[in-house]
Amino acid sequence: MNGPDAARLIRSPWPAAIVGIAAVVWAVAVAPSATAAVVVVLAVASWLVWKFGLRMGLWLLFLASIPYREPLSIDIVGTASLFTTDVVLVALFIDAAIRGELLRLWRRSAVLKIGIAILLLSLPGLMTATQFFWGLTSVYRIALQIALFVVAMSVVRTGRDATLSLVAVVLGLAPAIVYGLYQATLPYGADLPDWANHLVSYGPTGARKVRVFSTFDHTLRFSHYLTIGLGLSIGLAFSSLRRVAKGALLAIGAAAAYCNLFTSSIAGAVGIVSVSGTGLILGRRRAAVLLPLLIVLLFLLSPANLVSKATRVLSGDATTIAARLVTYKQGVEVIRTRPLTGTGWGGIRRFMEHDFRITRAHAVAFGAENYFLQRAMALGLPGLALYVALCVIFFRNLSRTRGSPEIADWPGAAVLVGGIAFYVQGQSFPATSATTNFVLWLLFALAARMSEKVKSVPDVATAEEVKSVPDVATAEEGE
Repeated sequence: MNGPDAARLIRSPWPAAIVGIAAVVWAVAVAPSATAAVVVVLAVASWLVWKFGLRMGLWLLFLASIPYREPLSIDIVGTASLFTTDVVLVALFIDAAIRGELLRLWRRSAVLKIGIAILLLSLPGLMTATQFFWGLTSVYRIALQIALFVVAMSVVRTGRDATLSLVAVVLGLAPAIVYGLYQATLPYGADLPDWANHLVSYGPTGARKVRVFSTFDHTLRFSHYLTIGLGLSIGLAFSSLRRVAKGALLAIGAAAAYCNLFTSSIAGAVGIVSVSGTGLILGRRRAAVLLPLLIVLLFLLSPANLVSKATRVLSGDATTIAARLVTYKQGVEVIRTRPLTGTGWGGIRRFMEHDFRITRAHAVAFGAENYFLQRAMALGLPGLALYVALCVIFFRNLSRTRGSPEIADWPGAAVLVGGIAFYVQGQSFPATSATTNFVLWLLFALAARMSEKVKSVPDVATAEEVKSVPDVATAEEGE
């Protein structure tokens, strides 16, 4: 082959095509599951970008991929991982910052100011952290949650955008539900992914069963996300979507509730009842009668391991309640000792395992089994006040928009029920996972957007009242 022919071959698309085909074949041979996941993600990404544009398409892709943060991560050095889904969020955040959205939000958003205050309050604790990497990971998660809030506020402008965002969250959960139900069929000892701790539940005869975790790194986090997904699907049933879409979302919600039973989480069962009850109350359709029927149905569908665990909890034989009470007592003692500074995110385990340990029971976790108590331990009472303020602002924003015709096309019910789902079940474990907190900060952004829409509407009634007031000065001059 002479020089010109070689140059033409190099400039042609064939070398790249051959290398690409070889790479795909090699990837399929070495890691077929990972390759299939990447191909599916790229196909979905291409369709979303084609359908909704680059910015909105990538935003919806990120929301749908939240449950797959662990499986799609890449191990770099030992325990350090690169979360590929986070790359999409960071890119969208940089885009929003370049467009000036970050500066505009800083001027008017109390939620953003509180989030940055929490981030800054978390930094000093890294200096004395006994588990520096854990502390750094927590700070990283907080930064990502703030980034998501900024992106959500910059991308979501209309009720349609908000509805699409929540639909993406629910639809993205569907494959994780299917995989979770598949895990529920596997016998104890079956080969399962190593990205999560394999927790075990016991049936009435002592039979062991793995508590399903699907694509999440912990069973309780999977249960929490399933409860939130159920809440969003119920809330979206009150939106302006077509009946077919509502039916599909409710079917996913029902599957999420059923899959949640196989996590053997009592808090998950409580979350299902509270979220479903909220939906019945919003619908005003004989909630007092339907809620007991729902509880009976939940009991009939529950697997034997969950029923056995619930029986032991009610009879006082289970260690679940006692273990949580121990963590509450330890947490309160830590706060009393360090009320202003807390332990820092990387110091909680040392205090719970050594300084304030009161039992050697294996069931007692080295952390507070409560959303607010965990944050009070990490950041002291100032940090607790900031997180309580976020919760108050969220529900205050929703209360301001109640019944407002200006946001009739916004999914307000879904935002409300999703928020209730997070906070109700979040009181039974630390709830520090990036996955569930991503959805919470999305709900923060949607509630803030709806509140802004209501505020921006001029007070027409007041203007008309002003016009109707007689001109007193003119009347006096006439006299």
